[in-house]
Amino acid sequence: MPQGHPPSAHPQERSQVWADHFRWYRRTHPNLTADQDRVVDDAIAVESRGFSPRLGAEAELRDLEQSAKAVFGQQEAGALLATLGPMGPADALANCTCSTANPYCPWPYDCGTQIGCATIPNDCGTAWDYDCNGTCY
Repeated sequence: MPQGHPPSAHPQERSQVWADHFRWYRRTHPNLTADQDRVVDDAIAVESRGFSPRLGAEAELRDLEQSAKAVFGQQEAGALLATLGPMGPADALANCTCSTANPYCPWPYDCGTQIGCATIPNDCGTAWDYDCNGTCY
């Protein structure tokens, strides 16, 4: 799965990238439980309605996030909903890697702004709908 996306990706392009990611995730994780498989189905359904601003989208993404964290755990929910491919070490050093408003840091870490990093707009959190403005520490 390719990492990243153009920063100014059109909502349709962004939606397609996430659709591809969810299909890739399912293919590369053949032993999902029924609950995990249902969350992937929910992610695909949310993506099919588009991630651009619309009535109810934020609540829908938060519900998806909570469901994913409940059945996958924090770190794997981040792999499904907030990461396209593995993050390279160079990315972790230069750019912010998490959103303080919608963090997916692995336990026991939290997303904070104590470590300086370059903010990346709309590149973190559920469906990359939040600015990367912090670092997991």
